[in-house]
Parts: sequence; structure tokens; C-alpha cells
Amino acid sequence: MTRPIARWRIVVDRLGEMEPDETISHHELLALLGLDEDDLYKLYGVMPKARRELWEQLGRSIAAIPGVGYRIVRAQEHLKQGARYEQTAKRRVNDALAVVSATHLDELTDAEREFALKVMTGYSMLERAMESNARRTAEHDDLIASLRQSNNDLSQRVDRLEAMTDKTST
Repeated sequence: MTRPIARWRIVVDRLGEMEPDETISHHELLALLGLDEDDLYKLYGVMPKARRELWEQLGRSIAAIPGVGYRIVRAQEHLKQGARYEQTAKRRVNDALAVVSATHLDELTDAEREFALKVMTGYSMLERAMESNARRTAEHDDLIASLRQSNNDLSQRVDRLEAMTDKTST
């Protein structure tokens, strides 16, 4: 007996045939999976795994188009998409730290309190690491911009020197 193909695999195979900026509707994906329009929640359940597999196997990503379907993201958009995921992660870590910090420690057993304090410390360290990474990234961006400007300035100077050399040699 053959094993049925996982829904996420069917979706990844179809998305892998598509080009950047190409879209696919919910309707088409539902039909591909043999699902009814009422089964949209099942499609939504498949998409996180399909998205991860698309990243790992094909180096592609998708963007949801609310009420329509999905679009294959252009390579130039991957960094922006990653930055949005990073912002979401920061908010979630902040929320995790806030909810754990709001714990009434006096209502916990000694073991639970010790564990809660370790968790708070871990979230706090993660939050600081993310902030530090964001600062370093911003510093690198500034340095890269400065280097590009210096490179442009040097290129212009070389062009002027070459033009002067051409004038004096004629």
C-alpha cells in the first residue's frame, strides 16, 4: 500500500514550479489538495510547514495575500521579510518576559519560584542579546554606507586624475 503524500509536500511542489511575483489563489491550492472551500483552515494549517520547507529546500519564500492566496517573494524581499520576523520575535520575547515577570512568586513553591526566576533570567538575556544584535547591525549598516561613500569619492578622484592625465598627455 502506498503512503499518501503529505499536504505540505503537494503545496511545496506546486510553489516550487512558480516564479517570483507569481501568485496562487487559496482556491487553486484547495483544489490541488482536494479540499472544499470550507476547508480553508486546513490549508492554513499546512502553510507553516510548507513555508519552512520552501526556505530550506528551494531557497524561496512566500507572502500571504489576505483573502486571495500567496505570492512567491522576490529574492530582494527576503531581507525585509526576515526583518519583519525579527520584529515579531522581539515583541514575543518582550511579551514572554512581561508575562513571566508578572508571576506572583509568593504563590509558587520553592522549586517553581526557582524555575520562574531562571526563565525570567533567560528571557531577559535573550532580550538583551537581541537589542545588542540590532545595535551591531545598525553600526554595520552605517559602516557599509560610509565605505560606499568613500569608494564613490575615490572613484570620482581617480576619474578626475585620469581626465587630467589625458589632457596633459595630448
